[in-house]
Amino acid sequence: MPESSEPIPPQRIDTPVSATASSTTDSPSTDDINGVLPAQYVDDSPASSPTLSATSDTTLMQALDFDLLDFDDDLSSFDLVGSDWIRVLSSTFSAQRDRLEQTPFGRKFRKLVDTQKRIVNNQLRLLQMQQNPEAVKKRDKLAFVVGVTNMWVTALLVGVWPEVIPWFYVVKTFVLLMMRLVVYRRKRWHYFMFDMCYFVNALLILYLAFPGSHANLFAATWGLANGPVLIAITAWRNSLVFHSLDKVTSLLIHFDPPLTLFICRWVVKPHHQHALRILPDHLLSLSTNPPDISFSQMMLTSLATYVFWQAAYWVFVWTMRADKIKAGYATSTTWMLANQQSLIYRAAKRFRPAYQPAVFMAIQLAYTLITIAPTYLFYRFKWLNAAALMGSLCVATYNGANYYFEVFSRRYVEELKGLKKELERVGSSVQLDGLNGLDEGNHQSDGVEKVKKG
Repeated sequence: MPESSEPIPPQRIDTPVSATASSTTDSPSTDDINGVLPAQYVDDSPASSPTLSATSDTTLMQALDFDLLDFDDDLSSFDLVGSDWIRVLSSTFSAQRDRLEQTPFGRKFRKLVDTQKRIVNNQLRLLQMQQNPEAVKKRDKLAFVVGVTNMWVTALLVGVWPEVIPWFYVVKTFVLLMMRLVVYRRKRWHYFMFDMCYFVNALLILYLAFPGSHANLFAATWGLANGPVLIAITAWRNSLVFHSLDKVTSLLIHFDPPLTLFICRWVVKPHHQHALRILPDHLLSLSTNPPDISFSQMMLTSLATYVFWQAAYWVFVWTMRADKIKAGYATSTTWMLANQQSLIYRAAKRFRPAYQPAVFMAIQLAYTLITIAPTYLFYRFKWLNAAALMGSLCVATYNGANYYFEVFSRRYVEELKGLKKELERVGSSVQLDGLNGLDEGNHQSDGVEKVKKG
């Protein structure tokens, strides 16, 4: 039978106590060390300088079986600190770390750790800047200026230069949605941007950018923009809150598409065209020679476009990204189903959780059918179209006033105070300049020095 290659387990060797030795020595002698190490690991060095054999670091670590250290109850930590054990172990760990850092893997690992430290340091500084109460107030002031400026510039362009409105809408949409994508991606909300309102904005930009009549594309865009998207201002409680860039963006993606279509359908005239020829012919002709679209055509094309979007949404979000949804990424469906105050939650909670997304889709389909129906009248009668726009904007304004007087007046001050306290707490517990001390070896050596000083 072959011999076992395993090392001989260390055994305690009882060493007789010298008659002249004190029973309360401050540090263990060489004999004490020999008592817990096997014979092959012990170095016969003088007792005045107890050391371990320098066979190899691996042999040393095999030898140091700390479970075998059976100290008396009255042996304090200061007795152990007073010995050379900690110095030997600290030197060994430091030497091992230095040798590891000299290897290709060690250099690569050190470079990776340094990079991660810089990233963490930058993120903490960015978080500190973002949560600073003064920075929050400045950002909200800037957002307020942008929101108010958007209102009066839009009104001015409608009265003076209406043919610029479509391209003004395209620029605003691109800038604000890119900013929203960055913010929502960080919060794991970016699956909200696959909702139908964003899809309708893409349809409108597609119609504006490509010349030609495109009667079916126009009918679908008109029906969805003036129907479910416009009415969503009331359904989703969009509010005109100037200092909130998020609320301004939400109102824009619901109100600006029907407003842009209203301008093209009723306001822009062929004689408005300047020498620059800002608008293509298919947009200029909407007011004087609109496409002959029937009620059934508008309903069918709008519904078919909606079904296409819903199928794509189900495949991409609920099938291909199912693991993300389970991990906590938010969608409009999960948000509505979690809102206990919504009618959708009350209707869907009667079904099993597995069927609730399908129930939400059925409710959304019924909502789309109902809201598309009056859009044909908006296409035929200017005053009805204008009334729908003004009514939706009044609802958003009322929601904004309710927010400012009922919520903002108390919550905003409380949030700023909370941010200030949180910033002070983080600043006192996290030292940004001390991140370089995260190295494990440095922690060990620093701990040794602190214990020794104690």
